Amino acid sequence: MIDLTVVVPAHGEAALVAPLLSRLHEALSAASCRAELLVVQERTEPPVRVPAGVTARVVVQPAPGYGEALQAGFREATGAWVLTLDADTGDAPAIATALWARRHEADLVIGSRYVAGGSARMPAVRATLSRALNAVFSRGLSFGVRDLSSGLRLYRREAIRGLRDLPAQLDVLQAILVQVYAEGWTVAEVPVQYAPV
Repeated sequence: MIDLTVVVPAHGEAALVAPLLSRLHEALSAASCRAELLVVQERTEPPVRVPAGVTARVVVQPAPGYGEALQAGFREATGAWVLTLDADTGDAPAIATALWARRHEADLVIGSRYVAGGSARMPAVRATLSRALNAVFSRGLSFGVRDLSSGLRLYRREAIRGLRDLPAQLDVLQAILVQVYAEGWTVAEVPVQYAPV
């Protein structure tokens, strides 16, 4: 039985994947978590290198886009929980183990940059746009979630099994959240220190 499936969309980030997989494998093994690692790529991407001693599968997504990558990973996931991390996530092992440790708090645990204790280190323009987007979505959707655009998420597999008609691009994150809420699943945010590599 697999406890956790880690889904890593890797568009244009093949060089980052091998060290990420090694660090994730080590951290999840130390946490006594039986995990499978899935890297999701478009057909046109150069193949990723899976490091020796790490078991990981490469999943080819049927169409381009971040939303398509997540959906392809969700379809292949066999774990009781599904964790999504971007390939350029700095300190991904710490984030993965922090979300895993909080799994019993909700059906969807979001690694949030914008709650107390969270932070984001990114270019000023990107940070400003991210905060503005999240403020608009937070006010419009009234979910009480501060970081609706975080791709650092841990899902109970049953909570994402019935997802449908999802967008192919980045707005998939908000669409998933809306469907999860509409179906009555619980959502929690936990602070993360986000710093892409």
